[in-house]
Amino acid sequence: MSFGPGVIIRSHSGVLTQARGFVLERDRIMKIGIINEQDILNKAAQALNTEENPFTAEVVNGRLVVSWRWKDAVTFGFGTVTKDVQDFRYVVVLGENHTFYGYDSRDSLIMDADIRGSAGVQMSSFTGHEVRLRKEIAIGKNKGEKNAGIREWNFSTKRIHEPVRQFFEENGWRYKEPSVTWVETSNKKLYKCLGLLFGSIGLILSLVFFLEGVIPMLCMGAVFLLAAVWTFLVGLGKAKLPVFSMKAILIFMAAFFAGVYGLIFLVLFIYLKVMGG
Repeated sequence: MSFGPGVIIRSHSGVLTQARGFVLERDRIMKIGIINEQDILNKAAQALNTEENPFTAEVVNGRLVVSWRWKDAVTFGFGTVTKDVQDFRYVVVLGENHTFYGYDSRDSLIMDADIRGSAGVQMSSFTGHEVRLRKEIAIGKNKGEKNAGIREWNFSTKRIHEPVRQFFEENGWRYKEPSVTWVETSNKKLYKCLGLLFGSIGLILSLVFFLEGVIPMLCMGAVFLLAAVWTFLVGLGKAKLPVFSMKAILIFMAAFFAGVYGLIFLVLFIYLKVMGG
């Protein structure tokens, strides 16, 4: 490397790579400047709330919440009427050293009725990480529409993940996902109902096993009671749900299947030894 007549610097490629990495990191830090967390969140909400994006972004409790109600419609089938509401949220949390990570939250509400007079309600909630691509076509009408017709609804997690991550990365923040994140549920009513359901099952099992004298099986009832208490506390907002990263999930699944197959082979090995002996 030459800087002029008689000035030559000989450097190892590894040193140059390290220096180049230092310059990139320095430029990233200089780009961030003195912007604090609240400023970058407000800036993100302002930048993402455009007509081109189907979602809305707002800052809630020090986090960026990007919400997309991609379906709110009434559809008509063969003798059935269905009200379908689908909500999806991407929550961005800022970490240390100018890093960020995000997790998904999804709520679904489906109410249907038919000409026989029967009706039903389905509620579901999900918090974690997912990749989804969905397309629906049906006869119906969206909320606010007067006339019904053939309607189409499209949803993709990529549509909401990419612009959000791109904004933070362009502003000098790096995506770094922790192994476990503890979050509050967005559907507290559902977890309150689940808590009451688990509590009822736990009480019934405990009573039956106690009356039958099967004391060791009382632990099953105790497990349901503990699950009931924790689930009900989640519904009250006093407890949080664990959200595992994809890396942690893959490691757990690999360890689980390795343990199961290892146990099976161990049992077969002992069985063959005993039968062969």
